Amino acid sequence: MLREVGADLPTHPPRRLTNDEIESAALRITMGCLDHASCPARLHARPVVDWALPDPARLDDEGFRRVRDDIRERVASLVRELSRG
Repeated sequence: MLREVGADLPTHPPRRLTNDEIESAALRITMGCLDHASCPARLHARPVVDWALPDPARLDDEGFRRVRDDIRERVASLVRELSRG
């Protein structure tokens, strides 16, 4: 479904963010994982924007596409906002 919008899956497996990456990030965005079980404790202590998106793995194909498209729109909006700086 990512290929439908021109995005390819990376060839490498996912990896955890390092503490240095978390600390040095100018902006932190999560996608609905700000529960204590699944997000690093250090992330809770920092300013963060949570987009509160449903987990697409639990959705049917159309639900996955809605989440995918929502992320795409939010990222495009964020890029526009940051470029105005």
